[in-house]
Amino acid sequence: MTQGHPFYTQHLCHVLWELCERKAKVTAEIMRTAAKVLLDRETYAYTALWESLTIPQKRFLKGLAAEAAGVKVFGGEFVRRYGLSSASNAQRAVEALLGKDIIDRDNVSFLITDRFFRLWIQSAQLS
Repeated sequence: MTQGHPFYTQHLCHVLWELCERKAKVTAEIMRTAAKVLLDRETYAYTALWESLTIPQKRFLKGLAAEAAGVKVFGGEFVRRYGLSSASNAQRAVEALLGKDIIDRDNVSFLITDRFFRLWIQSAQLS
């Protein structure tokens, strides 16, 4: 869920601590509940951020949220699948999203900086 990022892992663990009874085991169900609590708490900020983006930026983020790490975002299949029209449209989206610190470079690809924003996109925009 947090892709091993310490800040987001700690944030998730804090919610788990709030939700769990003393000495209770953490189950997959309580993890899903904790993630939902986090996303519910941040939904206003994520919605405001989402609404500030252009359509190509939203399409790019949907693709990044839906695909596995290392996806070739300038490849024809990604561009076609997410309605970006051309690799240059994807490049413009990348430049804008990098400038807004919404994505980061990850070797030859990119990732959504806020791990919970990625989960929010998956649940609110891809379903």
